[in-house]
Amino acid sequence: MTRRAFASVISCAFAATCLLVSCAPSIDNGNTKLTILHGVSTNNLPLFVAVNNGYFLEEGIELDMQPEISSPRNLQLLHLGEVQVAGVGAIPALLGLSRGVRVVAVVENGAYSAEVPQQAVAVRTDSELASLSDLKGKTLAITGFGSHSDVTLRMEILPAAGLTVDDINLVEIPVAQMEGALVTGTVDAALVIEPWASRAEESEDLEVLSWLEDTIPETGHIISMLLMQEEFANEHPEVVEKFRRAYKRGVVETKRDHGAALALASDFLKLPPELLAKTAPWEWPGDGQIRVEILQQLADSMAALGIIETVPEVGAFVWPSSVLTTATN
Repeated sequence: MTRRAFASVISCAFAATCLLVSCAPSIDNGNTKLTILHGVSTNNLPLFVAVNNGYFLEEGIELDMQPEISSPRNLQLLHLGEVQVAGVGAIPALLGLSRGVRVVAVVENGAYSAEVPQQAVAVRTDSELASLSDLKGKTLAITGFGSHSDVTLRMEILPAAGLTVDDINLVEIPVAQMEGALVTGTVDAALVIEPWASRAEESEDLEVLSWLEDTIPETGHIISMLLMQEEFANEHPEVVEKFRRAYKRGVVETKRDHGAALALASDFLKLPPELLAKTAPWEWPGDGQIRVEILQQLADSMAALGIIETVPEVGAFVWPSSVLTTATN
């Protein structure tokens, strides 16, 4: 179902390419203007800090910040050229790569492990659900088919509970709307990421059923990467490097003062700073470089489970290897 749903999205993207006009980057007062779809999660703190502190502007890049819809949709819009940069989960990115989407991963944008989990199953406080195995026959909300939540659910969470996707009813709901869906009883449970998991813990109406520590692989998960169109990156390598420099400065500053970064994120995420202060830091490589070995292991696991049919060459998709690979082909 995941593969079919995602295949439908990608097929629509290819079919619509000839109907849509690409939104090319523009130059204004010497600055390169890029549209970026960013997530509504605290894994984006380095991006928010870099924008707020003017690091991108110092590199001659002006970002038009747009909240994301979902990773699969972000990938579609990036492929179509409607945006130049998009936050996309590692899992949706690998799904897209296996089907021929031409994108480049330029920085790693947040990861988590069993020691510091960032994804949880939330339920109502009056819920009859006491464990993950109780999800059988229930309705569970995910952010989208082909998303990180969808695939980790199928690969790790449900098997750990002795269930399969056929045992539950899955529905797509944007993460910011999951709280309302839970409270009204539209869904029985929701798979949420931070800061929405902490928000559930603080709510009088909701609680966290599980932080899923026992389901997370030893390597952890890369929740997001910032991607660019392959053609754009290859034609403008200097812009990519400027973007990476600005982002890496955001990582350094976020790690130096995580509390200040969380307070700043309140404006971007429209959530109370006191709630954000309760969330744990994500993992961000200091050099921003994407850990290829983790992605390759993930791709191999997805192929073994039949989630993807073709294992993509991950090293060729990660900057700057993608440029070198394209240039020699």
